[in-house]
Order: sequence, then structure tokens, then C-alpha cells
Amino acid sequence: MRVRRFATSLGAIALLTVGRSSIAQNTRDEDQTERPEVRSLTLSGVRSVDRDELTQSIVTSESRCQNMVLTPFCLVTRSDRLWDKKYLDRVELHRDVLRIRVFYWKRGYRNAQVDTVVANRGQARWR
Repeated sequence: MRVRRFATSLGAIALLTVGRSSIAQNTRDEDQTERPEVRSLTLSGVRSVDRDELTQSIVTSESRCQNMVLTPFCLVTRSDRLWDKKYLDRVELHRDVLRIRVFYWKRGYRNAQVDTVVANRGQARWR
């Protein structure tokens, strides 16, 4: 009787574990399509303010190698163990537009315009 309960419990735990891992995999796949990795971030047209200060005022950042010592390996692979991957959050991207406008506003540039372009690798650009 005890062995039977143990086997039933073990089977239930195994099913729950498999179910969770497949759900986690599906969620991860959906996140990859809705939140692509930010491979590079380019701020163009920044002339009158400090570019580093502007970059620090926004949330969106690009993926980068975790450590300078690992840089040669990062050139060869995009492994999660070597890279600190950053993913695009479209809500934060819209907030970053506001942050940049406020950044310029505080420095006296009242008519500054901010535009974003998100480009998929190997595909045409879209706004």
C-alpha cells in the first residue's frame, strides 16, 4: 500500500515537473518573440549634451559581455553564461522617449524631438 502511494505521488510530481518545464519553455519562446534581444543601441544626433549622461538616464541598454576577461570568448559565442543579455521592453522604450525629452528640457532644449527606430537583424526597419 505504501509503495503504491509513493509511486502515485512520484508520478504526480513527475507530471507536474514536466508540465511546468514545458510551460516555462513556451513562455520563454513567447518572450523571445515579443521581447527581442537588444544587440546594439545607437543614439544618433546627440551633439549638445554628454552622450554618457544621456545613456545613463534611460533604461533600455544593449547586451554585453559579462566580463572583459571573457571578451575573446564573447566574440565567438552568444552563450547566456558569458553574455549579460538585455531584452527590449516596449513600454520602457516609450518611457525612455519621455526621459530623453525631459533630459533635454532640463538643459534648455525645449524643442528637442525624439524618435525611435527598432530594426530587426536582416530585415527592414520599422517604427
